[in-house]
Amino acid sequence: MPTYRPANESTIIGRFSSPEGMPLVLDQPDGPGRALLSVAKVAGGCSKGPVLDTAADIVYDERTGRVRDHKPINPSGFWTEHQITAWVREAEADLIRHLGVHDSPPCLADVEQWWRELIDGTLTRQQVHELVARWVEFASGEIDGPQARSGLAHLHSFAMRYANQDKGITTYGGTGPLVHSDTEVAETYKQWHALHAPPTTSTSPNTSTN
Repeated sequence: MPTYRPANESTIIGRFSSPEGMPLVLDQPDGPGRALLSVAKVAGGCSKGPVLDTAADIVYDERTGRVRDHKPINPSGFWTEHQITAWVREAEADLIRHLGVHDSPPCLADVEQWWRELIDGTLTRQQVHELVARWVEFASGEIDGPQARSGLAHLHSFAMRYANQDKGITTYGGTGPLVHSDTEVAETYKQWHALHAPPTTSTSPNTSTN
């Protein structure tokens, strides 16, 4: 975990407001590969003064600008995991601008890879959700082709949990039972792959003789 210290103007990557209107600061104190998403002190409705509380330690892929993981740093316990996750999605756009990279929408190969890594345990459901949420929720029109779009929608749904005991309400985040079991994740992949995977070409050996 990075050492806590207030952000300063030389390290600030971006400033924006959370969905709740709370001013946030994204800064980069530890060099390439990670950043801190911090809640800024509110004064007169704008972001002024030292950082009040740190919301998340973000680890990202510097080549693509995509967030790979984030760890809430929540000493006061005031911020929920759902709030922090939403803020990380906003911070991702600032990281992309700061790094000066072109972040293209996930392609069919990305969907295949992330789904297989989810099944074999290389990626967690939360990590997969972080990879696909921005595209499914805010930029689905940029995804090239119905195959990739449907796959991303499936991956997005695998993070859903039941929010109450009678399983009448679902949510993202929390500690309730998962809506989709590991078996369902694997079976859905087989069905999707059979429908949407690019066809493979095979050549038969030439057995003709002169």
